[in-house]
Amino acid sequence: MASQVLPQMKRQQSGVIVNIASGQAHRTAREVGVYGPIKSANVMQARQWGVEYARDGIRVLSISPGAIDTPMIRASLAEQGGAAALGNRHPIGRIGKPHEVASAVLWLTSAAASFVTATDLEVDGGLGALGSFADPYPMPK
Repeated sequence: MASQVLPQMKRQQSGVIVNIASGQAHRTAREVGVYGPIKSANVMQARQWGVEYARDGIRVLSISPGAIDTPMIRASLAEQGGAAALGNRHPIGRIGKPHEVASAVLWLTSAAASFVTATDLEVDGGLGALGSFADPYPMPK
């Protein structure tokens, strides 16, 4: 879809494209064969296009959410040990909310982020900073 708007953005010498990737673009898990590599490609496309179209006034970015309270996450909660267990994997201690990702998109597309391009923003409650080898947090009582 972004490729369809690029000609207009080039003509007007401005625009912002934001890809929605995933925390799995930066790390992997078992039994998600192609999901992570595809999301990783979203991140790399944002970097490539961010460089490619910067002089055309176009910024290209990606966002990599952690676990966000969406129908997809809700459908898999039982397999992931429940909402409390999934939230506890994030250093911030909870699952994210859709409006938190939307707020990040709004900031990235605003004039306040006019010097930000060709990068990825992890909106993940600190999950990406926590090494997979780290001890999990104790469950709250």
